[in-house]
Amino acid sequence: MSKYMQIDIRIIPFYKENFAKTFPRIFAFFKEVGYESYVSKDRSLYELVDVLQDVVKDPAISDNFRDKLGPFYQRAIEIKKEAREMLLSRKLNELDKLLYQLEDVFEDLNEEIAYWLR
Repeated sequence: MSKYMQIDIRIIPFYKENFAKTFPRIFAFFKEVGYESYVSKDRSLYELVDVLQDVVKDPAISDNFRDKLGPFYQRAIEIKKEAREMLLSRKLNELDKLLYQLEDVFEDLNEEIAYWLR
């Protein structure tokens, strides 16, 4: 590694507005279960997979919510694991495809949550 320079390849959030407006139902869900502070910082979806993990493992969250969140979480964690490998190996085209898949998971979750919060 260079003595005075570093290579920085990272995943950063990029929302046209902010997370709450882009994914209003997910934001409402996180607010409902006490995790609003995690999503109010406009983190990347890649980072929010870890928040999903915290929610799924939180004993204070109802089994009903955890069960409903489970399939989305499982898919997101699989994609994140693959994406991490692509990031570390600098396979950026493959990483980009995986990030699109992760976006799809969050978009599907955003639609599904409409039925949970009724």
